[in-house]
Amino acid sequence: MHAPAPLVWSLVGNVRWHEQLIPLTRIEAPDRVTRRGDEIVARSAVALVDRMVTTIVRSSGEAATDPRWARWATFAKLGPILLGEAHIVVRARGHDQTLVVWAEDVRFARDSPALAAPLDLSLALMSELALRRLAQAVESR
Repeated sequence: MHAPAPLVWSLVGNVRWHEQLIPLTRIEAPDRVTRRGDEIVARSAVALVDRMVTTIVRSSGEAATDPRWARWATFAKLGPILLGEAHIVVRARGHDQTLVVWAEDVRFARDSPALAAPLDLSLALMSELALRRLAQAVESR
């Protein structure tokens, strides 16, 4: 993304702000950058509930110009629909360049092998859309 990493993290690291990134989703979470132990409830398409807790938040580099500047958050998916982990990584690639990785390693809480491929595809599409919307938001600031 063409934006400073701290700006990118201030948005994508605030899980409540994900309402701006993921269609038809409302999120209950602290309105700040996530911290270890934060409890998150996302409701998508009104009926789908996704409960999470932030399990890890890591950082390196303090100054926005530090080439080692990075932030990483891991979220445990607790159900009732999805189980597994999601990760968001933000790394500086120069003063105005940022690499963002949004990855989900999840499965349905009820064993549904036939739905694994559609779930993977839908999460990949959702992540791609969220990252496009994030890029538009930070690049317009």
